[in-house]
Amino acid sequence: YVSGSSDQLESFTIQAKIKAKSERTNHPSDERVILSFDRSAVFRLSIGSDSSSDSGAEGKIVFGFANEDGSQTSFNPNQSLDLRDNQWHDIAVQFKANVQEGIKFYIDGNLIYSDPNSYKPIGGQVDNETPRFGNIGNGSEMESTTGDTNPDNLFYGWIQSVKFSNILEIDLDNDGII
Repeated sequence: YVSGSSDQLESFTIQAKIKAKSERTNHPSDERVILSFDRSAVFRLSIGSDSSSDSGAEGKIVFGFANEDGSQTSFNPNQSLDLRDNQWHDIAVQFKANVQEGIKFYIDGNLIYSDPNSYKPIGGQVDNETPRFGNIGNGSEMESTTGDTNPDNLFYGWIQSVKFSNILEIDLDNDGII
């Protein structure tokens, strides 16, 4: 789990091989969570977003996180490809704190967006939440941690693999070799 400044995240890469169905989910913004830590209070990679600042994010890769001051930030690089096309896609996001262009998005091995801003490490915010474990394919707490499972955030499609690494390289052909 990730919680507080003792284990804040300075840099990482998340890669996933996904196939999203073209049908819409029950979720109002059609958000399909791929990997979530702390129900997005720390970070979340998804297709679509439930953030009000991400209008038009349906079918798009989105990375949301809480910055050091606890503010929620959500990124939709607004690429033209709708990933809800029943096709396999390799997607990735890179995060590196305290540098310009510290967030980069990749789809099928191509860099589609570099955010020009710089951000503090993830997880360093002060909050009263108890630590929660990461979830793949669902943005809510697991029932085993006495939380509710919200089926509206389930990934609607298939997730073949998810890789989380502190290495800031992209495995372009997804063969495990950088």
